[in-house]
Amino acid sequence: MSGETSLEVSRGFTYGLRQSLTIVIGYAPVAVTFGILATQFGLTYWEAGLMSFFVYAGASQFIAIEMIHQGATVWMIGLTTLIINIRHLLMSLSVVPYFSERTLTWSLGLAQGLTDETFVLNTTPNGSIVIIHNPFLWAGLLTFLFSRFVPNLFLGISLE
Repeated sequence: MSGETSLEVSRGFTYGLRQSLTIVIGYAPVAVTFGILATQFGLTYWEAGLMSFFVYAGASQFIAIEMIHQGATVWMIGLTTLIINIRHLLMSLSVVPYFSERTLTWSLGLAQGLTDETFVLNTTPNGSIVIIHNPFLWAGLLTFLFSRFVPNLFLGISLE
């Protein structure tokens, strides 16, 4: 990796970490609350943790634990989650042109971490997309957010 490329990666990743701090402040109480409710609704420590690791979808997680508690089928939970998160399809479609050289790994990572908050951080007030095309910014942003959400979830579980 050349010196200039290395600096670009470092700056993008570091900028992404800094940008994520504001979101982490809001994610912490949500994650703790989810941990408390998940255990109250009968999910085990591991089930709640794995759900947050694989689903990572805020409102959908809260709805899913209630539906699990009520005895809903996996198909109903999946359909409900799809309907709630259909907006992510639109957000994803607006991001795709900025990652023309994306790999499957990058695509899966972006899909896992694309939330309302991460999308907003990379748009301007007039709605145009700005530095969203820097994959290293996204890597920094998503790494810190994801690495903070799951521990806060386990904090909530332990408080129950």
